[in-house]
Amino acid sequence: MKTIDLTYSDQKTLLSYCWFDKIDNKNELLTLISNRDQAVKEMVLIDAQMITAEHTLFVVSEKVIKSKKNNELKTENIYGELLYSLSPNSNIKSAFLNFGLSSLSDRILAVYFGENIEQFKKNLESIGLISEWNPSDFELQKHSNIEKLAKIYGFKKEKDIQDINKIIWTCISTKGNL
Repeated sequence: MKTIDLTYSDQKTLLSYCWFDKIDNKNELLTLISNRDQAVKEMVLIDAQMITAEHTLFVVSEKVIKSKKNNELKTENIYGELLYSLSPNSNIKSAFLNFGLSSLSDRILAVYFGENIEQFKKNLESIGLISEWNPSDFELQKHSNIEKLAKIYGFKKEKDIQDINKIIWTCISTKGNL
């Protein structure tokens, strides 16, 4: 698990996250999410194939913290907002379907905002997410679904990964500001 400080307007927020590989209980996780189980209410589970670089998480998290601070959330909470903010369009349902955990997800990224990291760890254990995967950006890129990302963000899938990341980060940063 990694934890970093995010600061917006002199307000610090802790961002904790961890990656999980070879998810065997995704149907159980989807049931917990749809039932709004307490163990998954205070985190978001992202389909890791939709993340090409760890920096993407930082870009989108800062946007979410800014939206929360300014009372501009478009979704129910900061976890839904994180999925929504990953999407280049304003369709919330599409964002959840494209970036959230699905029955096709093999790897996931679990994200938590806040101070109670021990509770986050307990919640992860209670839903069967124990064995972490610590990927490099190279591994993330290798496991990314570039074809799906190209369709969502509107770039050619043959683009260089640095260009792909710049496109994604620009879309996240400018969403709602143009």
